[in-house]
Amino acid sequence: MVQIVEKEEKSPILTFKLKFVYSVILLTAIVVIYMLTFGEDGTSYQNELIYTDVNVPKSKSKEDIVPVIQTDKSDSLVPELEGGTNPPTTKISSSSSEFVIDNNDNFVSEQQQQQQQQQQQLVNEQTQQNFVQQPQPQQPPAEQPAEQPALQPAVQPAVQPAVQPAVQPVMDTSQCPKLDMGSIHDRITESCEIDRFKNNWIELVSMYDIPPRHLLYDVDRNYVWVTVPKIASSNIKRVIIKEKLGYSEDSEQMKQAMKQPHVYLSKCCLLTVEVARKFYSLQRAFTFTFIRNPWTRLYSAYRDKIVMFKAFDDYYYIRKILFTVREWSWDQVKVDEDVIEAAGTITFTDFLTMLSKTDAENYNDHWKPWFLLTQPCMIKYDYIGYLEDISSAYQVVKDKVFSDLDMDLGSRYKTSSNSAAVIQAYTVVPKDVLDIVYNKFEDDFKIGGYSRDINCISNE
Repeated sequence: MVQIVEKEEKSPILTFKLKFVYSVILLTAIVVIYMLTFGEDGTSYQNELIYTDVNVPKSKSKEDIVPVIQTDKSDSLVPELEGGTNPPTTKISSSSSEFVIDNNDNFVSEQQQQQQQQQQQLVNEQTQQNFVQQPQPQQPPAEQPAEQPALQPAVQPAVQPAVQPAVQPVMDTSQCPKLDMGSIHDRITESCEIDRFKNNWIELVSMYDIPPRHLLYDVDRNYVWVTVPKIASSNIKRVIIKEKLGYSEDSEQMKQAMKQPHVYLSKCCLLTVEVARKFYSLQRAFTFTFIRNPWTRLYSAYRDKIVMFKAFDDYYYIRKILFTVREWSWDQVKVDEDVIEAAGTITFTDFLTMLSKTDAENYNDHWKPWFLLTQPCMIKYDYIGYLEDISSAYQVVKDKVFSDLDMDLGSRYKTSSNSAAVIQAYTVVPKDVLDIVYNKFEDDFKIGGYSRDINCISNE
């Protein structure tokens, strides 16, 4: 069964109203579109608007075309204090009016914007004044560069000694210990811890390092003399050569003999193993030697064999000093002309430096330690005389050995140095060199009772 539904007809009045409303809406839309497109004067916006991707007010749809946009930062007058900056304002320009979008995306009129700008400018000026009036930390005045003196012509500095003086001469030597000459045998016994009653010369000469040329004997006078170079040996050797070889005092033969006395004395007076075996009585012979302060002995050896007698041993020690101290090459020290020219420039410091770099057992006898030459721990000495009291020492030897001879040993003795010259020579020697040299001669100092202080030699 088909049901027929009748269509309800609308009222004519209602239909007219709806049509009117639709027409008004359409007309309004057309007007709005026209205004947005051409403006009031019919001019298109397309020639003066800049389209940019900026935030638009929330009341606008994103599809709407937003004219603008010019950002102006030139109004920022306040310095960027504490990292802050003035937020920029965005202007929207049109031909008829000008609006701005402030920091909160709100539209404001140009007049309102001008008022806000004036107020902001006043605030900025006040802030800037306060900033200027704030006390600034005072910076220290810039350090002025020191005024440079005018350049002077280059002057070569005077050559200064390479080292500081090791010792200084002193006037007061009252604190220096007195030289105890009478206790030397006690010091030997204390150092060597032995006490011999006689000397077995066969054993001593054959087994120990005692150079035979330093052992002189005389069976008739019954003495054995252990000679030490640079310790008052020349005068007694002169007496022996005169007596044994018959040379007169001022003869040419005597002058030649005194240049190399050990060579001439080897003809008559050297104590060898054969002599010791032949003359057993020498075991109880009067045995003597002399001792001297090592400091003065070394200076005397330097003066005699390096300064005055440069050709000593064919310039061997001059060459050695040039090689070990001045670091000449081996080829250089072979050139005689260069060595002879340099011989006069060898200083006392050079000499002692050479000794500090050499084993004492390999020293030349003129500066070899007294202890190594005399072997006081092996040989029993009846008398040890001091050069510092040579007159008394010579008198003891004369009374014991040469009492029948009319001679004055002390009158011919001449020292090659004096205390002031010796002290002055040591003042320029480096301390480390002196320490090494002292250690090599330590036994001589201890047994002789000498002070290590060089200044004390003036009181001996």
